[in-house]
Amino acid sequence: MPLLSKHKKFPNLLRQLNIISFCFIIFFSIFLGVNQAWKLQTPDVIKNQWIALLITATLFLIILILSLKKKASHGYYYSLVFSQIVTYTAFISYIIYAQRGMASSAIILYVIPILIAALTRASWVVITTSVLAGASYSLSAYKYFADFPSEGYKAELYGQMLFYFLILILIGRLVHIALVENNKY
Repeated sequence: MPLLSKHKKFPNLLRQLNIISFCFIIFFSIFLGVNQAWKLQTPDVIKNQWIALLITATLFLIILILSLKKKASHGYYYSLVFSQIVTYTAFISYIIYAQRGMASSAIILYVIPILIAALTRASWVVITTSVLAGASYSLSAYKYFADFPSEGYKAELYGQMLFYFLILILIGRLVHIALVENNKY
């Protein structure tokens, strides 16, 4: 049975997820500040990442405000969790594109929405989020390669897209096993 349907303090869990999301915003702001101070990326790229971060923070704020509603249905809270997953995935995908596609190390950030999905304790949510993360990475890496074809080889691109797609699904499955199936014993 999914954790969130049994969880009597679901609004509290969602508020905790919102706090974590705002910590993510703060940490990423520090990261962007360091990149900007050291001129590790062009000013346009940094500016676009700040804009994306501001949009993401706004979406997280909207989710936080919506989560404050008293006595809502579980479906309502599930939709807020899914909104967080999609917001993280979209932001991370843009950051991967902004940080040179397949050369970006931001792929590790996809673990965050996978872990959030695991809190639902529903295997289909975890697997769907893992597939969404893998597809989003592939799309971001491919888009960057299409826009800047001189920055890599096509075989390298396809190899990395497949490898990371499969790794993200594997991570999703491992997280699901650790959080859900271990509790059955």
